[in-house]
Amino acid sequence: GFGDPNLAADEIAILHLTTASLEAIDGNIVPLGRDPEDFVCSEARLHPGTHTLTLRAEMPVNELVDPTGYIQLKNDLLFRAEPGHSYELHFDRATNQDFGVSWWIVDTATNEVVAGMSVE
Repeated sequence: GFGDPNLAADEIAILHLTTASLEAIDGNIVPLGRDPEDFVCSEARLHPGTHTLTLRAEMPVNELVDPTGYIQLKNDLLFRAEPGHSYELHFDRATNQDFGVSWWIVDTATNEVVAGMSVE
């Protein structure tokens, strides 16, 4: 994980990263783990308050679009973290658009979308 490990669970918000990666929090780059298995951060411990999250995801595409078969997408999402809450970050293609994508954060206790827009 990333963030201050010394704060108690009721003092911070935990953001679980599911289908997207977290590149930066308020412009501060999220460091990669020390071990190869920890190449991608799986959660971030956030101080309460409003944060700008810089998100990153890979999406498969036709090889005519990119020879690697993937493109990297980035997006900034404004998010208000509440102390003691747990959240999940999601990313998916938007089904109502030709090449659109959607990023959203869900409060795991209520299943409420608290930032971004879900494709569901």
